[in-house]
Amino acid sequence: MGFSFKSVAAAALAICLGGAASAATLSIDGGVVGSIPGGTDGAPTTQNNVLTNVFGLTTMDGFYGSSISVDEDARIKVQVLGWEAGATNTFTMEGNSFSTDSKFDYATLPGNLAEFSVDSLAGLLNFDFSTTVGGGKSVANGDANTSPLNFFATFGDGVTTSGKNLLLFFDDTGKNAIAGIDDNHDDLVVMVSVVPLPAGVLLLLTGVGGLGVASRRRRKAVA
Repeated sequence: MGFSFKSVAAAALAICLGGAASAATLSIDGGVVGSIPGGTDGAPTTQNNVLTNVFGLTTMDGFYGSSISVDEDARIKVQVLGWEAGATNTFTMEGNSFSTDSKFDYATLPGNLAEFSVDSLAGLLNFDFSTTVGGGKSVANGDANTSPLNFFATFGDGVTTSGKNLLLFFDDTGKNAIAGIDDNHDDLVVMVSVVPLPAGVLLLLTGVGGLGVASRRRRKAVA
């Protein structure tokens, strides 16, 4: 039985976007279905180097112009998967941030280049992408996330709008924003994930709940 490199890459992507279950769920709200590399105007573009180097893929479907939310208070993990940018680009969430420091760098599955976790309230996630391009610009989650400065959101396809692990692809329009020739969304790529409670915590909560039930039963028996 033969297999293709593309099928192996797709399997790796599924593993990367998979993970342990958690009560909280991330959602892509609004936006327009599209694909990367490419922009909302369909302008000529170069390849997305993070897709090529990390996932072994040449394109991916998802959403332009969307906002990202979480349906309940949750701990969120941010993993940096790579970037291809001459400028310094930064992803910031709840006061924690990561900035690019070289022309290009890519993770190798199932790893990542950097990681941090934050606590987030239910609702719109508090994050933004910023760049030194043009003297310093930024786009925050919930802003008018459209070309030329924007991010692309996906759970791996252009159909799924909720899940536990979300990919965000930032475009700083650094090469030629007018011609759109570098509108490829690989200038900083992060995966945002809901962090599940560790098994030990779940066991502890179950044990505390059991003690509470036992205590109520004892009090009822005494009465």
